[in-house]
Amino acid sequence: MEGTSDGTSSEALFALYLKRPTFIVGAQSADQVTPSQLGLRAANKVNLPLRTRLSVDRGITEAYDWADMPDTTAQIRPLPTDATAAAAIVAAIINQITRSTHLPDFNLLTDGPTWDTYVDTALQDVERPGRAGRGEASASDGLRGDDPAPDLD
Repeated sequence: MEGTSDGTSSEALFALYLKRPTFIVGAQSADQVTPSQLGLRAANKVNLPLRTRLSVDRGITEAYDWADMPDTTAQIRPLPTDATAAAAIVAAIINQITRSTHLPDFNLLTDGPTWDTYVDTALQDVERPGRAGRGEASASDGLRGDDPAPDLD
């Protein structure tokens, strides 16, 4: 699909998984940007983690699993040709935000454990069916929930 990359596909997939309003502009058809297709393209850029001790690895694994049976899709819009059309897309995104997302003070996200906690909170906020709760291992990670935390420093 012209104008996309494996990296933008991963961003779109993870935004959808996190239940964020996701618009893809300029796609030729909706079939090209289904979560399943996004997952296939994203896998070229972001490998499936071998172990999922870190929250970001759990999120990647869960998003790829979710892409096989998604409950939402991205919205497709034509590429805007002027500022008015671009503003309409932005307004549509803003109107779809139904829940607030805690935005961290990025000056405080300076170490691994703090970042891992932030990502874990974002994953917990998603409340996807079948996802493991805090301290529990998901079926796909092969780890026990009481495994020691990794050294992130």
